[in-house]
Amino acid sequence: VIMVQTRRARKSAIVKALEWDEVRFFSSAGGTGDLARGIHARFWRASDVGADILDWALRLMTKTIAPIYRSLPEWDWDPQSKTTELCATDVRWLVVYGVEGLLPIAFAAFSFEFADDGDTPIAYLLELHCEPEHQRKGIGSWMMQRIRQAASAACCQKIVLTVFNANISAFEFYQRQPGW
Repeated sequence: VIMVQTRRARKSAIVKALEWDEVRFFSSAGGTGDLARGIHARFWRASDVGADILDWALRLMTKTIAPIYRSLPEWDWDPQSKTTELCATDVRWLVVYGVEGLLPIAFAAFSFEFADDGDTPIAYLLELHCEPEHQRKGIGSWMMQRIRQAASAACCQKIVLTVFNANISAFEFYQRQPGW
């Protein structure tokens, strides 16, 4: 009986996570005030991400990760598949905008799911990219903190991500993150 109740509570948590709203999150997480002055961030449901943001994100990934995809014989960079993945209904985006607040400079896409055991709520980090001229300024680490807070607020027990072995700088970045 306890196992069934626990399973229901976990499934309820993941349903809650799928309905997660950045307004509630920012009100409990303190907004974006701790990010560099003048830089703003916003959480979006994938369905609310405009074509301009999606196009920008695909161009950014073409600069940052597509060369690694192309260097691996078993992988191929496919913008159409990536678009489908990023626009799935359960995907959330965190977009960071530059000083003027008009142009995006970084984004992360993540979803709330169940682990392979079918019971453990997790957050899966699909993508995290930053414009090259804005890298190594703490934006990626700030985004990771916000994703960790969002996952915790959604009752996720862990965050999962995948990094290509060939992407050494990303691998080192994730290793430096507290709690990762």
